[in-house]
Amino acid sequence: MAIDSNLLEILADPFDGEPLTFIDSKEILYNPKARRTWSIKDGIPVLLPQKEFFTEGDGI
Repeated sequence: MAIDSNLLEILADPFDGEPLTFIDSKEILYNPKARRTWSIKDGIPVLLPQKEFFTEGDGI
């Protein structure tokens, strides 16, 4: 699955407004500054705060 590049340009983390990076191998959106990931369900980014989770350490 891929995210449209135009959509990716406008997507931002709802907590801090930082841009999100699409990680194709895991099909998630990632905020590297906050080390926060966001899921994608049926091709739609899920940016609801109760659905997000934090990653531990530097890895994804």
